[in-house]
Amino acid sequence: MMKKILKIMALLAVPAAALTSCKDDAMDVRFTDKGPQMTVNSYEQSAFMGDSVKVNVTLKDEFPLSTLKADLLFDETVVGTTTLRTKTEGDYEIAVAVPLLAGIPDGTATLQLRAQNTGLGITGETLYVEISRPAPATLTLVNDAGRFTMNRTGDYTYEATGNFPASAKSLIECVPSSSSRTIVLGWDGSSVKPVAAGSDRKIPFAAVKAGTYKVSVNLMDLTASPFGSLPVDLTEQHPVEILNLLQGGEVDFSGISNPDQWNLDYDFFTLNADNTVTFKSLDGLYKLSADFSGKFIRVEAMSDSQNTASLQPDGSGAVWAIGAGLGKPSVGPSWNTEDGAWCLAQTEPGVYCLSLTVGASLARKDYSIKFFHQKGWGGEFGSYASVNDLTGLFKVTGSGNIEPADGDVSLEIGKSYRFTVDVRAGNSNATLTIEEIEIPVNSLDIKVNGIQASRMSATHYKIPSITLDKGAALEISGITDLASWFLDPDWLYLDGYTIRLNVVGGTFSIDLHLDYGYAEFRRLAADGSEATIDDGALWMMAWGLANPVMTNQFAFNPGAAYCMAQVEPMVFRLTGIAVDEKDGTTLGGRFRYDYISAKYFGQDGWGKEAGKILGPDSTLELRGLAAELCKVTDSCNIEFADGKGLELGSTYSLTIDLSQTASTGKEIIILTKL
Repeated sequence: MMKKILKIMALLAVPAAALTSCKDDAMDVRFTDKGPQMTVNSYEQSAFMGDSVKVNVTLKDEFPLSTLKADLLFDETVVGTTTLRTKTEGDYEIAVAVPLLAGIPDGTATLQLRAQNTGLGITGETLYVEISRPAPATLTLVNDAGRFTMNRTGDYTYEATGNFPASAKSLIECVPSSSSRTIVLGWDGSSVKPVAAGSDRKIPFAAVKAGTYKVSVNLMDLTASPFGSLPVDLTEQHPVEILNLLQGGEVDFSGISNPDQWNLDYDFFTLNADNTVTFKSLDGLYKLSADFSGKFIRVEAMSDSQNTASLQPDGSGAVWAIGAGLGKPSVGPSWNTEDGAWCLAQTEPGVYCLSLTVGASLARKDYSIKFFHQKGWGGEFGSYASVNDLTGLFKVTGSGNIEPADGDVSLEIGKSYRFTVDVRAGNSNATLTIEEIEIPVNSLDIKVNGIQASRMSATHYKIPSITLDKGAALEISGITDLASWFLDPDWLYLDGYTIRLNVVGGTFSIDLHLDYGYAEFRRLAADGSEATIDDGALWMMAWGLANPVMTNQFAFNPGAAYCMAQVEPMVFRLTGIAVDEKDGTTLGGRFRYDYISAKYFGQDGWGKEAGKILGPDSTLELRGLAAELCKVTDSCNIEFADGKGLELGSTYSLTIDLSQTASTGKEIIILTKL
């Protein structure tokens, strides 16, 4: 009775024209609670998103029939609906579209059928359908240039690389399985999630210009590329991409929100005023490797997905730099053909460029750079048809190495230089040009005691020169997380909330490393050059000693030695924690617990060294734990004695006492456990 009342009340609000449309005889209006007799003959119990579900039913009724409606629900939400007119008894087939929605996992959908007659009687039926997202082995990209196979590169990601026009409007054909109907993927009219099933509007793929480039689509999040820019999805979980890049094309680093705060390689990239990035090198296949801690993207030209490119007889391919005292974004391992080989950017056919900044990617002195035909030993530029050094600061040796010009030549911190190798006249007639350049960067406003710090890289700022007395306060501004920084106990100490200098006063340079959060000091001479032992500076090169973490070992790289803290006149100290060789997280983990081979020097490089630091001959004397655990080799390196080492996790202090050397001839080496 309640249902009849509700139906009559609903009818009172419906116009007469609407009532007569449901029955041929407008004067014969009858109502019923009984819906049509509905029999489901068959239905598709599984379907792919983007396709449809078909149901076949038989309808019978003593009342004239009206409609058959099918609703598809994901959980309790209607995502698809279809309505058929059903005037006569018989068989009906109804199909309801299964939408291709972003981010929805496979699952069971509900299919609700409702048959209604002209007396408003309704019969319902609920069916269940297994829904899957299509993930075939391939898709087919269809545009005016032809048909291209898109291979699956991930769970739902597909790529096709081809020689496309700048505008490559396309449809994508998807056949989920051998027995499935073809799903056509078109454009939904947006650039956010542009892929839509069933659309006949072509997806407006576009590059900066015609050429070989990659078109990609993701059937899970329904994104695609490129649309005038190339998305590069570098993340900490996926830090490497190999892809075709176009010269002048916009590169959208989707995993990097602030590219201006990264160490972009300005040989390969241009940072625009609107914080977008464009690619500078020639069209080609490149490998991009992102270091998220150092905020640097290494770029390497590739011949294919597995092999780096090499210089070809026609001047195409790649040129590589290997040597000592260079690297990007900081000086790398010396003469290393893997981590220390740097690809030059080919800015025009046969013209290759390398740009370096003194104090960051190029040492002030004691550097030696050589250009090679490949990433490693083999073909090399042993000589040049001509060398045009516009600076007068460099020389090229007879074997083709670029080194400091003759005389006591040191480069100025912060200056940048470009080295250009031109092989357009042939690889055996290459020319070399060296010039000073300006590299545009966006700098943070960092100051120490009011002195502006220069940006060496996104994570490295430098105070070129500051004079401080022992115990002087350091006021550092522009660094938001200064309270979490590592204070080197040899160089600094905390006096309440004030940071003070712990060493003998003088003039210093200060390198502020934002990635690790620590300050590195280097003592300067009166003329602003790096100090020597005559100025009160002692330098350490070593394996097994590091700063600020063990993965940054000092090594034996002249020009990149560690300046020890002069805690008292001619007494130098290094304090740190004993850690494992591969420990890259323990700040202050400066001692490798199981191996050390260290030597101290009177300058940042070869020259005066242990055993003859203040004169032609001295005696090295081991004291404290050094006498128990260490030995001095014939070349005056400090090493562990056989079977000896440090206690993992303990803190030690290594002291080099030269305060009595001039009078006694003894260089005293002290190791203490704190």
